[in-house]
Amino acid sequence: MSTKPEQEKKPESSPQMRILIVENDLVDRTLLQRMLAQTELPIAEIQYAESLGAALEMLDKNHFDIILLDLNLPDSNGIDTLIKINEKHPGVANIVVTGESNEGLGLQTVSRGAQEYLAKGKFNIYALSKSIYYAIERKKIENKLHLAEEKYRKIFENSAVAITVADEQDRLVSWNKFTESLLGTSAEDLHLRPVKSLYPDQEWEKIRSLNIREKGLQHHFETKMLRKNGQIIDVDVSITVLKDSEGRVTGSIGVVTDITVRKKAEEKLKETMEIKSRFISTVSHELRTPLASMKEAVAIVLDGTAGKINDEQKSFLNIAKRNIDRLARLIDDVLNFQKLDYGKMKFDMQENDIGEVVRDACNTMVSLAKKNKLDFTLELEDNLPRAVFDSDRITQILTNLVGNSIKFTPEKGAVSVSVRRQADELAIQIKDTGMGIPKDALPRIFDVFYCVHRPGEKIPGTGLGLAIVKKIVIMHGGRIEVESEEGKGSNFTVFLPLTSRPAPKELPEKSDELLENIVAAKTPAGK
Repeated sequence: MSTKPEQEKKPESSPQMRILIVENDLVDRTLLQRMLAQTELPIAEIQYAESLGAALEMLDKNHFDIILLDLNLPDSNGIDTLIKINEKHPGVANIVVTGESNEGLGLQTVSRGAQEYLAKGKFNIYALSKSIYYAIERKKIENKLHLAEEKYRKIFENSAVAITVADEQDRLVSWNKFTESLLGTSAEDLHLRPVKSLYPDQEWEKIRSLNIREKGLQHHFETKMLRKNGQIIDVDVSITVLKDSEGRVTGSIGVVTDITVRKKAEEKLKETMEIKSRFISTVSHELRTPLASMKEAVAIVLDGTAGKINDEQKSFLNIAKRNIDRLARLIDDVLNFQKLDYGKMKFDMQENDIGEVVRDACNTMVSLAKKNKLDFTLELEDNLPRAVFDSDRITQILTNLVGNSIKFTPEKGAVSVSVRRQADELAIQIKDTGMGIPKDALPRIFDVFYCVHRPGEKIPGTGLGLAIVKKIVIMHGGRIEVESEEGKGSNFTVFLPLTSRPAPKELPEKSDELLENIVAAKTPAGK
């Protein structure tokens, strides 16, 4: 007495199967039906078709998980039966069940899309159950792979960048349409073409020097490529090396972006910025000489050296003097900002005593605080470490920030300066009980030429002070933070590294805006 092999137990939650048996022999069809009834497969429904035409019609109207297919039918014969089924319904799993016990035929059916091959009379219930279960699972995996392949094929073909695939000999074996467009070539021009020929000789040597094969990848390096007509274009290239399971190089994938327009724009911008730089310097320097003469002339008239003047005349002259001073400050700020923005300001980075620098800077501000009837305090933490910084630039930062606090704090208010060590940084805090900064203005407080708008009030200033402060802090490798509440004061904190730290690379901030505001700057006629 033979025993039935133990079947693999499937989870109770397995989805119900819908099976289509395509078989014109009644005996074979009945035998399959009985065997299926004895399995533990979660079968929801079994339907039958006696011909290929009937099977295709049923597949068009209903969903089936698997087909048990006899190749020899009244209207179709042999491997063509399988091919026609798969052409019409490639997503359905199928098992060929045929009376031909031929290993060659079995391999052929699997190669043409069948998930399994069973010879009639040569399999039992267990083999049938196992084949059905695994055929369905394999088909699910195949379908997912097909969808993924189709998805990435569409991405590959429709990508707005050139994508190339090269073999072990660095020859092109695959590419997308954008590659042909970028290089001005046809498919015939690119097939098995050496990758080397796409680059000028000098650029190819640079690429080889990157040792990409050893590293495995190289992202975003700029180089040049040759179009078919000889034109040289600027490109950004990323390369990923392909390797087999034993670590041997089998090829590479390249992603190429045309940056010719961007490079031209960068060159144009650089040229424009140089012109603007020379223009600003020239205008600023040319304005200083007549301004100095005007200031001296106004001072002579104001002090009575040129003759007695009345109160009304003195009032108008004071207005002129204030505006001359304001314009002079604007010119100095513009020149300072320009030097910072173009990296032309020299920094004397030395080891200094931060306590001494802060104390000296604050001493120059005490008289101004007293004049405005403010409580001014300085607090230095004991044993502050020496740090590397430009003492003149840090003094400039303190003078600007403390000056702003004094300027925007009403009488009987308070301004305080403190310095403490915080981990590997020095924290310099300037705090006041003044007007404060509106919440919506905080994100722009360090922008070039930005001034907080206060209805009904005219606040003097160039709008460059805080922008210069931030630039100097950044050039020290530090950072600046601000907290403020309108009507309750502001708290600016400058963090400086204890040791010299390279400043981050920054693009010029709104240089167009800088030029426009300089050209449009007007001297106010009011107080």
